[in-house]
Amino acid sequence: MGLLLHWAGLISVEWVAVGSAVVTALFAAMAAAVYKVHTRKPAVGPEAIIGARGVVVEPSRPAGEALIEVEGELWRAIHARGEALARGERVKVVGYRGIVLVVEKEEG
Repeated sequence: MGLLLHWAGLISVEWVAVGSAVVTALFAAMAAAVYKVHTRKPAVGPEAIIGARGVVVEPSRPAGEALIEVEGELWRAIHARGEALARGERVKVVGYRGIVLVVEKEEG
């Protein structure tokens, strides 16, 4: 307690106010950064490429899966309505099931 009373006379009210403002600003900046990280779109995995376009590399297999290339990566994919996918068809990723992409054929 004696040390606290010793320092109490050396620190003015203005410095306490400035220090409090700086700490509050730093806390607000950190809170904003944490919020931004938690609300941004995933950068990897199937959920990161929903909406991306690709091309069928290997046609649908008996299980209904095809191999497609999206953003330079090869993925297993199925058509959203169970239709067959032919080599060279252009598709759009609309979802995923596990690590298999769900796609629809692009018009045109």
